[in-house]
Amino acid sequence: MSHALTLPTTDATLSHTVSLLDRLFPPPRVFGVRLWDGTELPAAGRPLFSLVLNYPGALRRMFTPPIELACAEVPAAV
Repeated sequence: MSHALTLPTTDATLSHTVSLLDRLFPPPRVFGVRLWDGTELPAAGRPLFSLVLNYPGALRRMFTPPIELACAEVPAAV
């Protein structure tokens, strides 16, 4: 059974997530990103896809074990 990682949403969390995204996937990106608060990081040109992070801890969960499940997990309840 998976458990959703819940973190309080703060400006620090948002800026840390954007900074990490910029380090992992430096601009110009071929994909757009939409964060849990509606912030959008546009693609350079027409996006091939969009990465949607619905929760503040979603990016962290993608890169922590179990990696095989974390990329496709959806929390059971919000």
